Amino acid sequence: MHRYLEALGVKGYRPMGIVTAGRYVLDFIGWWAEERGVGHPSQVSRTVLERYQRWLRHYRQKDGMPLSIAGQRCKLVSLRGFSKWLTRVGEIPANPPADLELQEASPPATCSDARPTPHNQPTVIGCLHACRYRRLGSSFIVDAA
Repeated sequence: MHRYLEALGVKGYRPMGIVTAGRYVLDFIGWWAEERGVGHPSQVSRTVLERYQRWLRHYRQKDGMPLSIAGQRCKLVSLRGFSKWLTRVGEIPANPPADLELQEASPPATCSDARPTPHNQPTVIGCLHACRYRRLGSSFIVDAA
């Protein structure tokens, strides 16, 4: 693990990014040690990763709120990077999370009840509320309703 974090530093990662990546990988290792017993990274299979992904989906934070989709993705992407590095340095023969499907973030909720009527003259705020958000690639575009 220490060598991986050093490799991130060499690649130009900022210190906080290195700490965060290390923490997310250690979160998985801690979960895996509880769930399956301590073992070698080569014992991590796609099934184990999918189970971890389901566990993240149901995980509750200290305040009782679920972990956001972005938070889940961050943990899984860090795990992907670590596995990719392990494969590159020959510690594991394959990279199990390489083709793990990550949940997409949902577009913001829409408001369709702000359409103008004779009693409801259009306003800037009303028009903004009447917009629909549509996902296009990695960004959102706004369509007038």
